[in-house]
Amino acid sequence: MRVHFPFPRQRSAGKRGIPKHKRRWLGVLPRLEQLEERAVPTTWTGGGGNPYWFNRFNWDTMTVPGSGDMVTIPENSPEVLLAEDQGQPTTVAGLTMSGVMEMRTSLIVRGPMSWTKGLINADGAHDVHLQVQGLFLSGSDPKSLIGNINVDNSALLDWSGGDLIAHSNVGFGPPRVANSGTVSLNDDVSLRVSDFPPPEFSSAGTLRKHGGTGVSTIGGSLTVSGPVMVESGTLALNGSGTISGPVSLSAGRNLSIAATYTLANTTVTGPGTLSIDANGTLKYSGNVTVENLRLATNSLLTIPTGQLAMLTVSGTMDWIGGTISSGHVVFSRTLTIHGDDDKFVNGCWTMPDWRPGRMGAPSWSRPTVCRSTGTTWRGRRLMCKMKRRWPGPGISHLSTPARFESPWRRRPEWR
Repeated sequence: MRVHFPFPRQRSAGKRGIPKHKRRWLGVLPRLEQLEERAVPTTWTGGGGNPYWFNRFNWDTMTVPGSGDMVTIPENSPEVLLAEDQGQPTTVAGLTMSGVMEMRTSLIVRGPMSWTKGLINADGAHDVHLQVQGLFLSGSDPKSLIGNINVDNSALLDWSGGDLIAHSNVGFGPPRVANSGTVSLNDDVSLRVSDFPPPEFSSAGTLRKHGGTGVSTIGGSLTVSGPVMVESGTLALNGSGTISGPVSLSAGRNLSIAATYTLANTTVTGPGTLSIDANGTLKYSGNVTVENLRLATNSLLTIPTGQLAMLTVSGTMDWIGGTISSGHVVFSRTLTIHGDDDKFVNGCWTMPDWRPGRMGAPSWSRPTVCRSTGTTWRGRRLMCKMKRRWPGPGISHLSTPARFESPWRRRPEWR
């Protein structure tokens, strides 16, 4: 756009020397630049005889999209090949994606990206970045990331429909999704792992399970340094990773651990439940507090090798099966032991608030076998073979006999 000024162009570094009646034009220049940068809709047609992004005949405007264009890659259109352009990344204003695109160079989206279906893949030979300022995943169809693509999202990730499936290129690495803004799971959506190595998903902002009454699953390697909030349904983790941000669980909601994860110097609060499910391992590093904890069959509660750590269960510990190994676990309120499965203990327990007649005494409801190797028991006395009741008034009755096995001749006691 050419603009004719009513005065000769000035080369002065500032307003000094320009007549007062002409200075008003200096404020017009930024506004004109904003008009030039206003987004223009541009749609991929693929009608140029080849798949190249930089072929202008492949676009409905007959112009290669620039930094001020809103790009649409529609469903059922020919595949897009985004190849290198003089060693520089490509920049657009926004992207709506429901087709297929192969990336051999990085793409910068200065605004939001909307993704309803289709796939984005890298050829493996190029480590590419897709930088977006807001990512919106919608529609019931799955979306696929293939190869060593790094998705860097600096704003909201609004996920309301369709699973995200991650595929790795053997020998070149997995997809990586890094979020510095809020990740909002607004339905029962999941990050699914197709092959090895698993994808990497990180969140420095808030990770929320905000919608859907069922299960949202995050596979792959997960690193969360921001808050985790489960406000609806269940958030299931079945890959590996570390959570160092605070966790809050609303009433009736669950954070499910079905693989190996570490809680590092953090707290898990709220009336919901942190559940270590079958074959799940929860390691605690530093000082960790959990309000309500559940151990299922074949689960493991432990600490990282070579560390000194303490886990405090401030509310209810529901022990159905599995192993408590190493470290120091403090039950400050209620420990419930039940189920037919064996329980194994190898560590240090403390129940500072256990007193006869006080809420929080352990209750056994079904036959249970505990095996201990070198456990230090602290608190009040724990009778290992009982048929009727715990010692002291107000303590729960036993419905069936329970026994405790240990390598010691003497039965262990709470001291």
